[in-house]
Amino acid sequence: MLAQQRKLTAALRRTKVFLTTNEDRLGTVIAGVMRLLDNVIQAIEALSDEQDPTRFQRATELEGERGARYRIRERNMRPIACVAKLELPTLNDFDRLRLPPKKKDSSTYIVHARAMAAVAELYLATFVDNGLAPDFITRLLSAADALQEAVDERSRAHSSRVGATAALRTESTRAMRIIALIDSLVAPELADDDQLATAWVLTRTVARRRAAAVVEATDTASAETATEASIATEPVAPRLTIVTSREETAA
Repeated sequence: MLAQQRKLTAALRRTKVFLTTNEDRLGTVIAGVMRLLDNVIQAIEALSDEQDPTRFQRATELEGERGARYRIRERNMRPIACVAKLELPTLNDFDRLRLPPKKKDSSTYIVHARAMAAVAELYLATFVDNGLAPDFITRLLSAADALQEAVDERSRAHSSRVGATAALRTESTRAMRIIALIDSLVAPELADDDQLATAWVLTRTVARRRAAAVVEATDTASAETATEASIATEPVAPRLTIVTSREETAA
């Protein structure tokens, strides 16, 4: 959950507590808006959980893809490349039997693995005679499918987080409108109670973003600096120094 959504959720929960605590006075208001509050709080929290997974979850997704890429390279593609280098170095399609560079992405590995399988199948006996299992091509293609699934899973998780982020913005906007609606109903009911009215304002206020606070502080500091500068530049009346001679002093 983003910091601003946390602050918004906190304001929504404070609002719910305030309405419940003052049910005797705000009973008519509570009846209409409590369901709105509950629904928007649940929606924001659910979307936040989907949008902001832990670092461990993201690391697990990435590690799954990297593991699948390592396995297909070392367990399936390397033996084929070694046999090809030994027995088929002059083959026209020899480049398809080479190992791809380690820094290539997973999609490149998948394409290369399938191309390798297609060429290796033409020389199946050569590879089997040099120690590879009879089903090595099936294993290679299965490993390519596993890597593709790992890529797809990570992509689905990313798309889900992006969608949740957009939905979270929408729900946050709706939450602010709900707070404004409740304020329009509660404020008139508390007009004759200054203490309770002040408590309500503090309850429903959503903390401002830190950046905005910094800007405000900067503006305030600038204003204070300007004020101090103007005071410092105001003309100061010179001190009047009277010098007397010794004779005048003696007299």
